[in-house]
Amino acid sequence: MSRKQGHFTIFYCFLLLAFCNTEGLKASHAMGAELTYECLSSNQYRLYYSFYRDCDGIPAPPSIDVVYTSGCFPGGQISLYPIPGSPTQVSNVCPSAITTCNGGTYTGIEEWIYSEVVTLPGLCADWMFSYAECCRNSAITTVDNVTTFNLYVFSLLNNSDGDCNNSPVFVMPPVQQVCVGQQYCINNTAIDPDGDSLSYQLITPLTASGTPISYRAPYSYTQPINSSPSATFNSVTGSLCVVPNQIEVSPFAVLVSEFRNGVLIGQVERDFQIEASACNNFLPRLTGLNGGSSFSMNVCPNVPLEIFIASTDPNYSNQTFISWDTDINSAQYIRSGGNRDSLLMIWTPDISDVSGIPRCLIVRVVDDNCPYLGIANFTYCFTVLDSSHAGCVLLATPELKIPGTVIVSRSSHDGVYKFSWDNPATFTSARVFDSAGRLVQQLSFSGLQFMDLNLSGMRSGIYHVRLDGLEQWSKSVVWE
Repeated sequence: MSRKQGHFTIFYCFLLLAFCNTEGLKASHAMGAELTYECLSSNQYRLYYSFYRDCDGIPAPPSIDVVYTSGCFPGGQISLYPIPGSPTQVSNVCPSAITTCNGGTYTGIEEWIYSEVVTLPGLCADWMFSYAECCRNSAITTVDNVTTFNLYVFSLLNNSDGDCNNSPVFVMPPVQQVCVGQQYCINNTAIDPDGDSLSYQLITPLTASGTPISYRAPYSYTQPINSSPSATFNSVTGSLCVVPNQIEVSPFAVLVSEFRNGVLIGQVERDFQIEASACNNFLPRLTGLNGGSSFSMNVCPNVPLEIFIASTDPNYSNQTFISWDTDINSAQYIRSGGNRDSLLMIWTPDISDVSGIPRCLIVRVVDDNCPYLGIANFTYCFTVLDSSHAGCVLLATPELKIPGTVIVSRSSHDGVYKFSWDNPATFTSARVFDSAGRLVQQLSFSGLQFMDLNLSGMRSGIYHVRLDGLEQWSKSVVWE
């Protein structure tokens, strides 16, 4: 994944103070921002500041000035400039909807990314990069006198040991809109290029260093919108789950901390706002792992893994489309199209993957609703256990992995797949599920050592096959 792709934020406000306090003037609607860094050497870093601009607002600035400070050396300031290709339009509208970026009426959004290289004067444990911009969006409903507060974001760097450290990178852009009455888990999952351990926490959005904004009661940084049930936050994945029960706009902030050998070496803050709106569309969804309800699992090194994920959509006429981003680069991914997209991940973790830090796959599902698309993000995490773990001992022994190895073959001329195994007592039945997780075939074959699965009359796509009996075994096959 490129550094640019890894840096996502939302609406940015570039307003003069007088404009921020004047009714009726167009603004850039400062929904949020984030500031990250890439290590070039122990004291030289490339900074990235990203934001989304409302195309109905004022122009983006030609540059921004990031301040850097520490307790060891005098600080300074550096100007960041738009990278080549900025801006890009990232509006969540269907192709036929013309946005304000192109002279239309639907909300148009540009993603701007600013960057420059800074050379620090030396090593220190508390280098801080920060940027404050007037003013927060006047559309915010949960903060009184909101335009008196700046939009302030920061990142922390501890390079005291001289090691080259990259900041965590958010994988998915913050969602632009959530729907009243529908559950949405806002994905803030980050990955660390160096494999450091990450933890997440909600914090109060800031207006300056150490100065939080003030929510109007009963809102708070842990309950930024009126949600029923109450908002919940996952400190492992950074997801904030809400079910809005009224139209409103509110800011919140997530702080990602990274640790190396138990030492805090960096932090990145994401500050943005939730816009709860009345929607004409039910959002698409993704199943859990292998069509179930779980989104995490323990796995073992040198044991092949196949994970199947299906999409669903209550709106029958809508199509769904899946995309993904991940730090599991050694896996193979097979996407199957059609009215409902599905994804098959094939992965054999090795010893180098063993860690208490989960490896996560972040999957986004989008429908083709008009004028505004339905978008949802889901995180699937895998913890690779040591081969000596009790749960891995049998699986790590090849001859005991599955009593009677299952062999799968297919005729090149038809849709018949043959499954065969050594012991006729091992399996007695099979179930076959389509890409939407629906049961499409059930087979019984007690006392046999083979099973023929005929998919020739089925639509193309991924099918998940599960064998049951004395043992259980599963595999996904692709019928084209």
